[in-house]
Amino acid sequence: RMQGLGGVDLLTPALPELSGSISSYRLSGYDGMDLGQELHTRYGITVPCDATWLRVSTHYYNDFEELDRLVDGLKAMQVKP
Repeated sequence: RMQGLGGVDLLTPALPELSGSISSYRLSGYDGMDLGQELHTRYGITVPCDATWLRVSTHYYNDFEELDRLVDGLKAMQVKP
């Protein structure tokens, strides 16, 4: 779902033997935005990020509902050209 947003590039290897419990993404379309603060304020999501990158823990600490909320929040906040 993250890659379906457009402007989101997966930096973590997609090969199962190289994957882990954290996914990192390069972002575009959030220029000048304090993305971490906005995600926390609007959606109650805390992730390490800025307007150009994002790191998501996709293992024990987060469930599918929380990850869906993150993707929906990013989509809603994305700056359209």
